[in-house]
Amino acid sequence: MGDVDPVVQVFSVAVSGIAPTPALFKELNTINSSIRFARIFWVREQVLIESEMVGEGVEPADFDNACRAVATITDHYGPLLAERFGGKTAFADEKTEPTGPAAPPEDVQARTGQYL
Repeated sequence: MGDVDPVVQVFSVAVSGIAPTPALFKELNTINSSIRFARIFWVREQVLIESEMVGEGVEPADFDNACRAVATITDHYGPLLAERFGGKTAFADEKTEPTGPAAPPEDVQARTGQYL
């Protein structure tokens, strides 16, 4: 692998407008030690959740797993971090219940090869 290998990044802004503090960084390190297939970090007044994969040969199932991991971690930790450290989640006013896997429309279920 070199610097020219394609990389697929899946990310989410878990909290925006959040100030960097030692307590926040300690909490992010604690979270990183317990989550799998993603990482959480602070950059430019935001807490991001991100997963990366080697782009060459990404399978749809792998991409789906990365999206689900990022979404699940964001939905769980975003509100907790915003409540404790300030900032705002992207859909704080819109979400009323946890998200779950959505079934694809019937016309999409039969297709196997899709472009990313």
